[in-house]
Amino acid sequence: AASGEAPFVLKLKNDSKDTLKVTAKVLLSVVNHAMDKARLDPEQTVEAGQTMTVKDLTADDRVILTSPGYAPLEVRVPFKL
Repeated sequence: AASGEAPFVLKLKNDSKDTLKVTAKVLLSVVNHAMDKARLDPEQTVEAGQTMTVKDLTADDRVILTSPGYAPLEVRVPFKL
């Protein structure tokens, strides 16, 4: 985010030489009783050297990235940058 305020954006670059199919599950830090506690973004195909984006994140959200054949990667949005 430009000034450290929400919403945040996560960019993931595929540094491998393989094309990856990546799914992002966002565990929301702030929910109300009528909301789901998680958001599942559609699978993205990320070509070698390309970048995928996970948008609309807020402080303390956790993003779990999964791709077949790789261990899951969890990233937490910090409170302060």
